[in-house]
Parts: sequence; structure tokens; C-alpha cells
Amino acid sequence: MSIVKISEVALKEFKELLKDNKIETNTVRIVISGIG
Repeated sequence: MSIVKISEVALKEFKELLKDNKIETNTVRIVISGIG
């Protein structure tokens, strides 16, 4: 499994998590910045 594929799966799960928990947008940006 490639790094890219893992990232895609992680991002998909992350988006699902956001829908469930309605995490604030600023927190999302910080986390994405950390990943990117």
C-alpha cells in the first residue's frame, strides 16, 4: 500500500470524523497544515 493511498484513506476517515463531531474549521486547518 503506497503512502498516497494511505493518505487518501486517512483523509476520507478524517472527513467522516469531522461530519460526526463537527470539529471547528480552525482546528481542521491546523491539522491539515500539520499533515501537509
